[in-house]
Amino acid sequence: MSKQETSFYTQSEYGSADDIVSFYINKHGFPLDDKTWKQMWVYATKIFPKSKDEIEEIKNVDFLYDVPVPAIPVLLPQMPISHCLTLVQNYINRLQYNHTGTQLFEIKKNRPLAGLMDKAKEMIKEALPIKCLEAVILSIYLTNGLLTVERFPIGFKSVFNGRCYYHVVLGMFYNGYFGALGISRRNDLMYKPLEFKTLFDLIDDYDTAYSRYTHQLVKVRLGGVIPHETHSQEKIHWSVYTVNFTKTHNAERQHKLDLYSRKLRSYFTSSFKRNTARLPIQLEKEQCMVTSPSTPQSDKKSPKVVSR
Repeated sequence: MSKQETSFYTQSEYGSADDIVSFYINKHGFPLDDKTWKQMWVYATKIFPKSKDEIEEIKNVDFLYDVPVPAIPVLLPQMPISHCLTLVQNYINRLQYNHTGTQLFEIKKNRPLAGLMDKAKEMIKEALPIKCLEAVILSIYLTNGLLTVERFPIGFKSVFNGRCYYHVVLGMFYNGYFGALGISRRNDLMYKPLEFKTLFDLIDDYDTAYSRYTHQLVKVRLGGVIPHETHSQEKIHWSVYTVNFTKTHNAERQHKLDLYSRKLRSYFTSSFKRNTARLPIQLEKEQCMVTSPSTPQSDKKSPKVVSR
């Protein structure tokens, strides 16, 4: 099969060379066509060979109960920000993580924000399981009304048994504290409450989580601040600052992350004072050579493979 036929995630359409991962993407919308259904079942059997009989049983069942559709969180002005973020994360959790190996919503990272927000509306309408990138887009949409909360993407690259794995969450900053929204197969690689005083503390918590699953975190990519305008034609800056975890020691990593954190805080402060339209933060792209300690990843169901 060609790449076009298999609908694998490709560099030209979805991001940088570091973003190439092996899972299928539904490029034909909803309802799923016969080709996509067949592809999904075949690939699910391939990645879960021990569950072949169970997959066949589900595939051929005559009757399936309706799955409850989770209610969209209602974020009221008087609610504490921490509670609002908890409601958003709970909604994402109820959609559940997609384990099928086929990403159900096509996300092109180079699309304008307005187009990505339309995709978020589609996710809400279909209420199907999602992967980490889909969760980031949905989190952006659901937090657009929280104007005092700044959002920026955080991408991770880890290695396990010689194979690279990719993951992304939505970093959050509010009132001097960092946190994150997202989804993963692992509970400690997704949501982080607003309780981290520095960006280094937040990233270090993820690094510790990766080590629990014997993954070596090799790279973290920090993106720019995301506008709050649903109809913005700005594009998300997915990577403006790269921290390489394989070259230097922990102290240098902390220094580099603290430097970036100060730039972010400066932008956040000025943005809050202006209280005007937000533009993505303009930071010079820098390569930070950093290394981590040696460490050798409801209401509905469905997909994921290589990205956590």
